[in-house]
Amino acid sequence: MAHVSPRALRHYDDIGLLRPDFTSPAGYRLYSEATAQRLREILFYKAVGFDLMEIKDLLQQSTEERRSQLISRRQRVQNGGAERHG
Repeated sequence: MAHVSPRALRHYDDIGLLRPDFTSPAGYRLYSEATAQRLREILFYKAVGFDLMEIKDLLQQSTEERRSQLISRRQRVQNGGAERHG
């Protein structure tokens, strides 16, 4: 899925960030298009410097609140104060 390792997907599931929609009888994690979109959002927020717990919180916020967080992050980056977390 989107060049994300199975280990990362398991970790996202363990921390409640991205859960598979189904698990096959063979144990494969299966994802819907909506869940794949959520993964793309996770990868975007990760790329701009949010850590996984921040991303988990962000995804529970409204679009306007997310926009505000992105603006704030951009301002910190422009001021040289952003830290990269994983």
